[in-house]
Amino acid sequence: MSEIPMPSDSYDETDERPFGITILGFLQILAGLFMIAVGLLILIIPIFGWIVGPVLLILGFLSFYVGKGLWGLEEWAWMWSFIINILSILFGIVGQNWGGVIISLIIVIYLNTEDVKSKFVN
Repeated sequence: MSEIPMPSDSYDETDERPFGITILGFLQILAGLFMIAVGLLILIIPIFGWIVGPVLLILGFLSFYVGKGLWGLEEWAWMWSFIINILSILFGIVGQNWGGVIISLIIVIYLNTEDVKSKFVN
């Protein structure tokens, strides 16, 4: 006969996504959607919009994808989130996307806390 598997008495916290990282993933997805919207709106501005708009759209789609990676605690998501958010801050300032700048700044600060870093390292 086979045995019925019983839940382990030991509890491993590293397998669960902390609430802060859940919020981080959500904010990253939100920032991506915000950048996509602003990128589409900025495209109507001649020359400047034609340069900055596509960049914001690309960053927006990448940001959305990285948000999904953060949600799943993927190892690559920490570094890509940091890079994308630094770029988002710079382009947000140029494009006057202050909502996106604030969200990206919150994410960069939170990414650099020790608890968060430890969740993305195996």
